[in-house]
Amino acid sequence: MARLLPWVTIFLVLGLLSVQSSFKEDVILGDPEAPETDQTHFKLPPAMAVLSTNNFDEEVFSGTDSWIIFFYAPWCNHCRNMMPQFINASITLEAENSVHSRFAVANGQGNSKLIDRFKVDAFPTILYTTGKDRKCHHYRGGHNYDSFLRFARYLERSARAGTFVEDVTEVESFQKMEKDNRANRVPFYIYVPASSPVTAETVRDATWNPAIDGAATLGNSRYAALFEKRLPGDWRSSAPASYKKVVEGALECAKKGYTSGPNGEVFFTVSDRFSSAECYRGPWVEPNPKAINAIHPWMELFIASNGFRAVEELNSGLFSIVTQLNKTYLGLIVTKGSTITPDDQNYIPVLRAITQSQNEKLHQKSLSVLEELESGRVQWSYVDSEAYPVWQTRYAIADKHLPAFLIIDTKRDRMFRLRTRVPEFEKIKNDIPWQLNGPQHELIENFVEEVLADRYWGEKTVIVGTLTEYLSYLPGLRTMYKWVGYDDFTFIIAAFALGFFVFLMFIGLVAEPLMERYDEKQKALQKKKND
Repeated sequence: MARLLPWVTIFLVLGLLSVQSSFKEDVILGDPEAPETDQTHFKLPPAMAVLSTNNFDEEVFSGTDSWIIFFYAPWCNHCRNMMPQFINASITLEAENSVHSRFAVANGQGNSKLIDRFKVDAFPTILYTTGKDRKCHHYRGGHNYDSFLRFARYLERSARAGTFVEDVTEVESFQKMEKDNRANRVPFYIYVPASSPVTAETVRDATWNPAIDGAATLGNSRYAALFEKRLPGDWRSSAPASYKKVVEGALECAKKGYTSGPNGEVFFTVSDRFSSAECYRGPWVEPNPKAINAIHPWMELFIASNGFRAVEELNSGLFSIVTQLNKTYLGLIVTKGSTITPDDQNYIPVLRAITQSQNEKLHQKSLSVLEELESGRVQWSYVDSEAYPVWQTRYAIADKHLPAFLIIDTKRDRMFRLRTRVPEFEKIKNDIPWQLNGPQHELIENFVEEVLADRYWGEKTVIVGTLTEYLSYLPGLRTMYKWVGYDDFTFIIAAFALGFFVFLMFIGLVAEPLMERYDEKQKALQKKKND
């Protein structure tokens, strides 16, 4: 036994070294000059790659794997909160041994060439690849464990198929997609005309397919294709109503001339945001081959603006998308304990009708593609503050005011409370279910129009924000507020610096010359008196 002991010791040491070497280096988040107790160390699992300028192309673009890449900065607090969710999703998927994309992290602070190359202008930023070209796409989904899990599986399945687009030309495939759509994702359709060379087998090579790759995480969306050549001959008489509605929507878009795809394809959505199919009228593919995303910015905007149902449960992905859109406000219903569901009949039917009415009014204005996409709108959402108390705290909502109804300008971090602007609404808000064209419907619709027309001052929860809100309405200062990225503190400093500069200019150009003229006059009078 004594003879075996040295060998046992050697094997144990080698085993420990082997286990230790299977882990990646620590990711350290926090000020590197701060005490170690103020830093957070994350041990990366063996399957997670650490990317840099030197190894990025070799790791990511040398094979056919799909990747999800987390760009962080050591000083970024949001990164510190999100990193465990990302790491745990990777560990779970490896333990399951399921089909999923590969995970990686990259330190943005030490890899400036990567940051410039992929246009990373904020942290954290998450990119993904599809394994079939040298493009990275910006991830716009939820920033939590469950969202990373779902997307990693979805991404790899789609990468192996070569596309995120499902073929639903056959009625059975269409019905299966509807049945499997448990998350109530908003469907976007590509109608491929008979004249197009693209078939179900060649979708992965279609000119427009990379654009769909870049849209995979925009909103709560999914993508499907209908091929005119293979439409059932009797679809008008025998297909289910939902199938007929989609095909009729495609034909109506084509009839209007909205065949803007590379080969005359039609891109449209059928959702509860609209009373009929909503057709996209602009270009699909980004013309600059060096662009990070292949999707045209207008198409990206179309999907982001319409990629949610009329009323959605609030989550980080929805909040993030709304924040990125120009003049899209977040309508929010905050309840406590009484959870709203997608099938709710108390509030949602009225809010859905208001959303559809808003969109109809936009259509009647004959706006250009970009003008319509950048027009003001409200995306309605709901949240249970018992499950997610952060929202009630963030917007200073007292329990006695629940359920609370407000509209939030997420860009400028200001809110418009319905009870403050429309006091009579408080007396009838609990008279549920709300009736279409009833008093609640009328009051909310008018309130939305007033907010979108910028007729109300926004409310902020801090003094600096309140002062910023009032100053931003002064001539010229609104543009300055936009220039500083709607940052209240920066805006206040810039506004006061501008005010001080104007004051100095006034002294130099007006007050001082007046004083000099006054002195000269006094001297002249004195001289005259002396003479």
